[in-house]
Amino acid sequence: AGAVILASSVAGTRFRRIREVAVLKTLGATRARVAAIFSLEFLILGAVAGLMGSLLASGFTAVALGRLFEEVTFRWDALPNLAAVGLTAAVAVAAGWLASVRVLNRKPLEVLRGE
Repeated sequence: AGAVILASSVAGTRFRRIREVAVLKTLGATRARVAAIFSLEFLILGAVAGLMGSLLASGFTAVALGRLFEEVTFRWDALPNLAAVGLTAAVAVAAGWLASVRVLNRKPLEVLRGE
């Protein structure tokens, strides 16, 4: 569900990204620099989403185990949570690039003339 929301969020901001890339290229940014900026943005977005999802899932699990299965105790384990955060960040980067790969190929002049 999070990946679908993330993909729709990135796709929804596609037109803003096209203009942003055109302005950055006009100001002298290279394609590699713009790609690095996008990758870092997607990575941070995915890491924050993964961290929030991991914390909420652990919290809900602790509450559910405490109320439904009183004989079972909740034990938080860092490794699966860190793996989930890392995997979510990787999925965010992949989804972000799938939705934005064509943005880098647009010529700045054609984008700015279209406005």
